[in-house]
Amino acid sequence: MAAPWISFNRERWSPEQLHITGYLENIDKGGIICSYFNNFRLFAYQGKIGLQLPDGTIKESIALDETKGHLWLQLSAKGNLTIQFNNHTVVSATLDKDLTKIGNGFVTCGILQEKKCKAGCKLTRAGSATSDLV
Repeated sequence: MAAPWISFNRERWSPEQLHITGYLENIDKGGIICSYFNNFRLFAYQGKIGLQLPDGTIKESIALDETKGHLWLQLSAKGNLTIQFNNHTVVSATLDKDLTKIGNGFVTCGILQEKKCKAGCKLTRAGSATSDLV
C-alpha cells in the first residue's frame, strides 16, 4: 500500500479513475491505510473503512462484520467515490472536487504518519495492509 518507489510526473499523472487496492487484516484495530498527496486519507477503524478529506469531512462505512479482506477504492476525476471490501460496496459518495491529481505531499502508508485522523484513529495501523501486486 505504500508507494515510495513511485515517481509521479505532475504533467503526465492525470488519472480519470484512481484505483487503490490491497488486502487488509484487523480493520477493527484502526489506523490509516494510506495518505494520497494530502488529498485524502484512507482508513480502517473500529471495523469501519472510510476516507477523510482535507476539510475534515469523513465518508465511512457502517461497522463491518469481517475484519480482513480485499479492499478496492475507486475515485473518478469527477469525484465519484466507491470503496469495496470483499466485493461489497461499503462506501459510495459523490465528492465536490477532483482528488485524483497530484497535490502537495506524497503517497504513503500509515506507518509513516504521526497525527490522528478526525475519525479518532491513529495514523499508525495496528492491523496489516499488503499490496495486491506483491
